Amino acid sequence: MANPFEPSVSDTEVAAATLDVTARKQEIGSLGTSEERFRRYFELGLVGMAITSPEKGCIEVNDAICKILGYDRSELLNMTWAKITHPDDLPVDAAKFERVLAKEIDGYTLDKRWIRKDGQVIHSTISVKCVRREDGAVDYFVVMLQDITARRQIEEALAKSHANLERREADRTEQLTVINEELRNKETELQLLTARLIEMQEMENKHLARELHDDFSQKLAVLGMEIAAVAQRESSLEMRGRLLEFTAQIGTLAKDIHRISRQLHSAILDDLGLAAALRNECGGFSEQHGVPVEFDPGDVPPVVPGDISLCFYRVAQECLRNIAKHANTTRARVALRKVRNELAMEITDSGDGFDPQAIKGRGGLGLISMEERVRIVRGTLSIWSQPRKGTVVKARVPFHQGQS
Repeated sequence: MANPFEPSVSDTEVAAATLDVTARKQEIGSLGTSEERFRRYFELGLVGMAITSPEKGCIEVNDAICKILGYDRSELLNMTWAKITHPDDLPVDAAKFERVLAKEIDGYTLDKRWIRKDGQVIHSTISVKCVRREDGAVDYFVVMLQDITARRQIEEALAKSHANLERREADRTEQLTVINEELRNKETELQLLTARLIEMQEMENKHLARELHDDFSQKLAVLGMEIAAVAQRESSLEMRGRLLEFTAQIGTLAKDIHRISRQLHSAILDDLGLAAALRNECGGFSEQHGVPVEFDPGDVPPVVPGDISLCFYRVAQECLRNIAKHANTTRARVALRKVRNELAMEITDSGDGFDPQAIKGRGGLGLISMEERVRIVRGTLSIWSQPRKGTVVKARVPFHQGQS
């Protein structure tokens, strides 16, 4: 094997040099300079370097590689690199080494581990390049070795930390999933309870409305007629006048009871449908509060499912109550619309309005009741308002023609 640090010249090359001695001397001088530069770089110790034989033995090593692997130079020169390679990494390294010997490649780079003299595992990146003889066979190998143990330890620590974070995140996600599921179950239970309470309230309202209308109203009517009959037979004009006043007051009381009965439960809603019930409600509101309410039934079908009809009727009632109490307006409007596969109701007024953000999170029972009623029929409720610009309440519910 030629010395990698000293250029060799064969007899044939000397004979050829007689043709141009000057050029050959320049070539030898250049080669010598290159070899000297390589020698200085080899000994500088910036990275671990070694020159190895095709038999895997060490021919020359620098101080840096001795320090990395923990062996003296004399020890390394009497060892093969395969002996101190980590067993798990040896097959890959040896396979690439054999490809170089077979002239398939001239070098390779890979990450591999070493076993130091003290037993410590060293991670490294190695670059191997072969120098071939004239016949193409490998003369020797130049190996550059960089210790990346510290970097690999940091990477492993980061990977471990990342794995811990992922595990903790997975645990937390699982906990949140369980909590969310429990919350969904509680929410479902609460929604079912709310729906049941609203249903029971409607049943009680219906029963009370029937009692007021069928019992108290009739009794008041009979009482009014009897007092009127007594007034007709009374000879005293003063007493007759007092009795007729009582009759008028009983009539007023009967109207009030009828109005309360209608608010508790609208028989018109059951008998004539949503449009008729809302028209009657708007008329009664205008008469009671002196605020004209325009009603526009739009193109709503004559038959609307009972749960949707009741929802819209109650929302309209609550909105009209709020208008009477807070809006300070001179007009209002209730409109129904059939929009594709939805039934929509819009209640507007031109009154004082309010700031929705100011009451966000502290809505009254009326607002909560409207939201729950609309949710029960799988609809949506939206409220727009601005101070001194009125209020618009919109309720939209899924509805298909022929739905019952």
